[in-house]
Amino acid sequence: MTYNDLIFDTYFTNAIHSAIVVDDEFPTYDLLTEQIINSGKTAPPAETAKWDYKKSQSVYNTFTSRNIPCDIEYDVTSLAKKTERLRKSDLVVLDYQLITGSDSSKEALEVIQQLSQNDHFNIIIVNTNNNNLNSVWIEIALTMKNDFPSSIVSLKTIYESTDWVKFDIESLTSRITSKIILAFIENNYKTNKTSRTTISKLILKQGVRGPNIPKYVDALIFRAIELMNIQTIGESTNRQFNLQSKCDETNNIRWILNDKVFVVIKKKQKDQDTQDEGVLGNDDPEKLISTLKAALCNWQPSPIQLLMSNIQNTVEQGSLSFRLDLTRSYKDQAAWLYHALKKANTADQTGSTCTDAFSHFNTSISETVKGALLNSERVKKFQRDVLCTLKKNQPEIKHSLDIIEYTLGFFTDDCSAEDIIRSLNFNLSCLPTLENTHITTGTIFKNDHGYWVCSSPACELEPSQTAGYNDWLKILSPHRPMIALKLKPAKDADMEKTTNGNLIFADDKIWGVVDKTCGLPSPELFVFENTLETNGENLTFTAFQLNKEDDDIKSKLETFTIVAQLRPEYAGRLLQKTGVHMSRIGVDFENFPSICTD
Repeated sequence: MTYNDLIFDTYFTNAIHSAIVVDDEFPTYDLLTEQIINSGKTAPPAETAKWDYKKSQSVYNTFTSRNIPCDIEYDVTSLAKKTERLRKSDLVVLDYQLITGSDSSKEALEVIQQLSQNDHFNIIIVNTNNNNLNSVWIEIALTMKNDFPSSIVSLKTIYESTDWVKFDIESLTSRITSKIILAFIENNYKTNKTSRTTISKLILKQGVRGPNIPKYVDALIFRAIELMNIQTIGESTNRQFNLQSKCDETNNIRWILNDKVFVVIKKKQKDQDTQDEGVLGNDDPEKLISTLKAALCNWQPSPIQLLMSNIQNTVEQGSLSFRLDLTRSYKDQAAWLYHALKKANTADQTGSTCTDAFSHFNTSISETVKGALLNSERVKKFQRDVLCTLKKNQPEIKHSLDIIEYTLGFFTDDCSAEDIIRSLNFNLSCLPTLENTHITTGTIFKNDHGYWVCSSPACELEPSQTAGYNDWLKILSPHRPMIALKLKPAKDADMEKTTNGNLIFADDKIWGVVDKTCGLPSPELFVFENTLETNGENLTFTAFQLNKEDDDIKSKLETFTIVAQLRPEYAGRLLQKTGVHMSRIGVDFENFPSICTD
């Protein structure tokens, strides 16, 4: 099995469960049924004259022969109301000129825009009769990025306020290729270094000098987009998307990817007899599949992307079967319900929220799913296939650095061996997401003065925990004390001793838990203002720190931001290290005198 086979299996064979063709020249099943029922009774509707029964059947058979249910959407005038139906189809075959007799792409762009904002990943094959495929490519890219109109206001101002008499505008804009424009869009409407150098040289050749050349370059690209006379639509939300794209003109491959959709662009071939193009034109429907496969293989997602997508496919297909042993009896179900209701009824008094009521239940469910995932034969087989394919293609490995070099070949972004090891240790030791809305053992936080990691027991940091028998805590209430270790900046060279367990990886930096000289941690006392909760999605909180001013001890209210959360086993080890340090017993010994030599 080749790597391209793994890509196609992951994103087509095992991912596409349904398909829909959107075109007003293909009849839907209900329209066909209605026509059969009314055959001979009433005259057929006028639109039946443009229906292409043979191609409709051919497309249908292309997908059903692969065990993929296929549907057809005929009414293209109200697609905005049918986004949910399209969303539920993993593959959408979309005619770019949806209205017969019109060259407008507005309706198709609106479909792409709406699918770009849902929580389901869709693949879209766009068929167009536009001879300028690069123009279509740019139209779709601007739509998928979803911020073009507002982001180019400043560029338009620069262009309109510049004295272009000094420039040969036509000559300059003609040298701005589609690839330069796409790179400009992907780079958040800023010219990348390569493009800026190329266009700057052209401007300099025209005798223009000065510090504003970078602005001229961006404004010229904006003008080049304007001159393409492309169709654009407004932003539907405030959300912006990062794009990946590729235009391989040699092999006629064009695709665009954001977080939610993968779009492939395909040119329709005219029917030689009727000059009709429809959604397919004179193409064999199998070309839909071959075009998609070529684009997916051209994309070349990384092995880790393949593994993650395979797991998602496994879950979505229901192949990840697991027994919910924690609810195997009515007694267990009643116990979980009692636990949730008790938490919900005490939420107001303890400061916790009703959503916390099911936190332990959700954790138990996730542990069960985790066990099923680890034991899934389907997942394990695919992972073996990926590793076997990678090992078959790898060069001779003499050192771990050789593996790093081979790994970097799958990615376009520049990164070093040190970057990889830092990232690996961060992912091994920290949770992928910040699950808690309150501070707990192992929470890493920062402000302008440094980084710390919480090393108080988790039970003392629960928002619902009361002061209980502790008189000092009662006096401080509703304020809450916390111990945290001050982290010491470390260097990449220190990673050679990572396995000693004295380093923390967060914010793409390395931090030491103990002082290099004495080997001891540095605990500090914080007092939360009135709650352990963080400030929503900003993940900020306020706490008092003790400081010395002159000879007086002062408390100062500071704002901190959470940056990461250690995994439970790492947080527990840190708690143990702090406990050992704070319960240490000093004893007196005497070293043998050292002899000083010159």
